[in-house]
Amino acid sequence: IAYTASKKEGQREIYIVDASGSGEPELVRSGAGMKNLEEWSPDGKYLVYNQDTGENVDLYSIALTPERTVTPLFQSRFREDMGRISPNGRWIAYRSNESGRPEIYVRALHPTGPGGGRKWLVSTDGGTEPEWRRDGKELLYLRGHAITSVDVSTAGTEFDAGTPKVLFEKILAEPRRNRYLATPDGQQILLVL
Repeated sequence: IAYTASKKEGQREIYIVDASGSGEPELVRSGAGMKNLEEWSPDGKYLVYNQDTGENVDLYSIALTPERTVTPLFQSRFREDMGRISPNGRWIAYRSNESGRPEIYVRALHPTGPGGGRKWLVSTDGGTEPEWRRDGKELLYLRGHAITSVDVSTAGTEFDAGTPKVLFEKILAEPRRNRYLATPDGQQILLVL
């Protein structure tokens, strides 16, 4: 289990612990700045997290090797967070405020590979909290209090997204993170109300 905790004043750090409950939590990422875990990679080899430096928020990955190599995924003057990696490990969906409001974008996880550094705007009227369906054919996100769906294609070297459609209007009230999750087949959505 990977998680974020505030164990030192003014810092949020990232830990992992055996899911069986045995052993002590292991500190994975420390240092200055608020760090917030986003997710574990599909292959289990690294974690994605965001770090607030006080000037901006960017996404990073940290390898779960003894060296704990940190790789910046984004470094810009905008806020980029809520990163979610596609099930095939090739794409990352994230929230950015580069347009002046929060929107959902997708780009290649490794910009030097297929897809390059190009990014695609997925949401059309604001968006937060992207989530991939397990087969990678649908991307969900929140627009206000509504859960919105977009059919996507992640198999080729180019990402492709359809037109967003609202699945459930005004279903979620309180704004906070991690409020919903689609089941692996995409037929049900689990909600924290």
